[in-house]
Amino acid sequence: MRCVLQEVKRCFEEGNYLRYTQLERWEKHLSAREWQQLTDHIIGLWNVIDYEQAISYYGSFNAMIRAFHDNTGSEFEIKEDRDNYSDAVYADCTRILLSEGLIHRPADIPALPDDSKRELFAYLQPRTSARPKQIKKYLHLALDAKC
Repeated sequence: MRCVLQEVKRCFEEGNYLRYTQLERWEKHLSAREWQQLTDHIIGLWNVIDYEQAISYYGSFNAMIRAFHDNTGSEFEIKEDRDNYSDAVYADCTRILLSEGLIHRPADIPALPDDSKRELFAYLQPRTSARPKQIKKYLHLALDAKC
C-alpha cells in the first residue's frame, strides 16, 4: 500500500493522470479495504472543488447540502435545443480543422473573432456532412448569423 501511495503522489506532483494499467496493477495487490482507502485518497488529491468557497455561497455546510438535495433532479427541467442528428459531425469538424492546421485546439474556437468563425464555417460546410446549424453550434456562432 505504501508503494502505491508513493506512486500516486509522484503522479500527482508531476501533473500526470493515473492510467488504467496502473489501477489494474494496484487492484491485484490490494485488499478491498485498501482499495477503498486508495480510491478516497485519489479523489481527495485530484478533487477540484473548493469546499470552503462552495459553502460560502450557501452560508453553511448544511444549507449547501439542503440546496443540493432540493435541486437534485431539476436539471432535467432545463429546456435544451435537441435534434435527432448524429453528434459524430463535431468530431469530423475537429479532425478536419486540426489536420489542416486551422486550429491548434478545439478549446480555442470560442475565443476566435466572428469573422474567423465565418471563414471556418465556409471551409467546413462542403467538407462535412454537418448541417449548417450544427457547424454554427460547433463554432459558437449565433444560429441566426449570416455565413
